[in-house]
Amino acid sequence: CTLFLWNIERSLALLHRIKKARPAIRIAVGGPEVARDHPLLRNRPEIEVAVTGEGEWILPRILAASGTRARDRFANTGWRVGRRRLWGSCPSPEIDLNRSAPPPDWQALAPQADGLAYVETSRGCPMRCSYCRYPHLRRRLSLLALDAIETRIRRLRDRGAREIRFIDPTFNAHPRFTELIRRLARLNRDGQLSFCAELRADRLTPEQADALADAHFTEIEAGVQSLAPQVLRAIRRPTDCARLDRGIRLLADRRIPVTLDLMIGLPHQTRAHVHEALDWAIGFPASVRIQCLNLLMLPGT
Repeated sequence: CTLFLWNIERSLALLHRIKKARPAIRIAVGGPEVARDHPLLRNRPEIEVAVTGEGEWILPRILAASGTRARDRFANTGWRVGRRRLWGSCPSPEIDLNRSAPPPDWQALAPQADGLAYVETSRGCPMRCSYCRYPHLRRRLSLLALDAIETRIRRLRDRGAREIRFIDPTFNAHPRFTELIRRLARLNRDGQLSFCAELRADRLTPEQADALADAHFTEIEAGVQSLAPQVLRAIRRPTDCARLDRGIRLLADRRIPVTLDLMIGLPHQTRAHVHEALDWAIGFPASVRIQCLNLLMLPGT
């Protein structure tokens, strides 16, 4: 069971009832809400194993160990032993996307019924924002090779995809980002696909903005969070606000719809800081949409 902020209480209640009705069932949980000190996960005898972070490599090991006394001793895995949960101390291996991602000819690599498909080109984030789980769980980026990315997108298009959403936390963190979006532009000359991604607008160049438009990106999400220097220092998110403004205007000038993320509730943030960010964001063309997000503290951050 994958535990998110919006499902954890309901899911735990259901798991408790399932275990009561079928005691032989073994329960493993993962997802962004799993952390050693999570108050809702204490005293949960029905949960046999809890995992923080990436799960592809550990889930087969959990399945193999289920019903035995064999337990991996990795730091991201907590096994129930009696009334306690014991976490290991061995460093957890990091996923290499080129080895772990399913092959492009995998039958399940297909769009949803509405034509939407999700693609991951990199895992991890170069940012070190203090409220975010990415830098706590993974230090290095894992990058999918450009040929592998292109092959997956071609296969999804052939299987009926009309919209591709890149789920990377920072799409332009890829060191070959410019070449990647040029490839997307060549692949999608007929505009059969639309692309969406989240990226750092303060790193964009005019050349990259042109390639994003040529590739038919129909939504770019840009995390701004705050413009106040003291707030940005507190959350460990260095931002060149002048370059940020220029990057967003590069996208707007090419009529690429942009969603600006502004956060409310950050350390040292005042009402005046929020007003300043809103006044700045409202000054962009109508193709720039504002999205206000309340700060949500995940366990472990």
